[in-house]
Order: sequence, then structure tokens, then C-alpha cells
Amino acid sequence: MAAGKRKTSQNKLMDLIQKDPKKAGVLGVLALMLGGMWMRMAVTGQTQPQHASASVANPAAKAKNSPTSPFAKSTSANTADVLQAWIAKPVVPLSRNLFAIRMDHFPLAAGASGTDSATTQQTFWEALAKSVNTRADAMEKRQNLIQNLKDQASQMELQSIVMGPKPKALVDGELVGEGDVVASFRVLKIESRRIIVEQEGIRLEIQMK
Repeated sequence: MAAGKRKTSQNKLMDLIQKDPKKAGVLGVLALMLGGMWMRMAVTGQTQPQHASASVANPAAKAKNSPTSPFAKSTSANTADVLQAWIAKPVVPLSRNLFAIRMDHFPLAAGASGTDSATTQQTFWEALAKSVNTRADAMEKRQNLIQNLKDQASQMELQSIVMGPKPKALVDGELVGEGDVVASFRVLKIESRRIIVEQEGIRLEIQMK
């Protein structure tokens, strides 16, 4: 009976090894390590792990117990004397300004001079001022143009509007539609009570009175 149970256990073990050989290999290595540890403990006769011991070094105590060197004392005293003598010395004023820049240490590129640099800088500011003035003049001209167009549009009379698929407007006795030109203005849109006209990229509206 016992032989039959042992054979069955061996068969199960063989089946497990065939199904997962990697796991069986890991278990085998662990079993070997465990057996080695038991053999080592049996040979040495130790059944409990040894306690580790350590001591903390105390530099202060070591320095206190160690004999003081007379050479160290003399060196420390000399250092203190030298430091006190250096502190007692008067402050020597600087012979030159640390923030001054000597231009002779920075030579200019070939063909350049200080006069040329000043001229270039002056030309840059003159060009910048000219650009600002030009922009201001252009803005002033545009404002004048807008005001003139507003004055012209205010003199136009929108008499009536006929809405429909193609709306029409009667302006100064002339019937116009969207896209037509009247009094140098192009009609962009016709609405129920006003029209939108445009000239030189400036859009204005004319209300029906």
C-alpha cells in the first residue's frame, strides 16, 4: 500500500516537472540551497544565527585621549598672529577704477572708427525719427480722407428703397442696385432703412431720412 502511494506521488511529481520545467528547476535550486544550509549547520553545530556587534567611533573622545602635539599649538598660535596682523593693516586705496572701460583694449574692426560708429548711430536715430514722422503723416492723411468721404456721403440723399431678390435704392434721383456706383461710391449692401457704400477701402452708411 505504501509502495503504491509512493509511486503515485512520484508520478504526480513527474507530471508537474513535465508541465512546468522552469518552476521545477527553481524549486530544485531552492531545495539544494536549503539542503546546503542544513548541512553547514550540522557540521558547525550552530543552530542560531550569530549576533553582529559594532562600535561607534567617537572622534571627540579620541582627540581628548590622544596627546596634544606642541607643534600643533605653535602652528595655531602663528596663524592667529598672522591673521590679526593682516586685519590691523590699513586699507590700501585702489589705483584704478574697476568699472572704467579702456577702449584701446577693444580694437574696432578694420575700416571702422569711433567717428563712423557715432555717424551710424546718428543715422539710425534719424531714420527711426523719419519713419515715425512718415507714419504719423500717413495716419493724418487717412483721417482727412475719411472725413472728406463722410462729408460727401452726408450730402447724398437716400430717397427710397425697394426690397426684393434684387433690392434697389433711389439715391439722388438715381435707381441703383448692389454693386452699382453712385457719386463715386460703390453700393455694397441695401437694407430696409439704409445702404452701405465704399470708396478706397472705407465703408460708410447712408440712412434714409
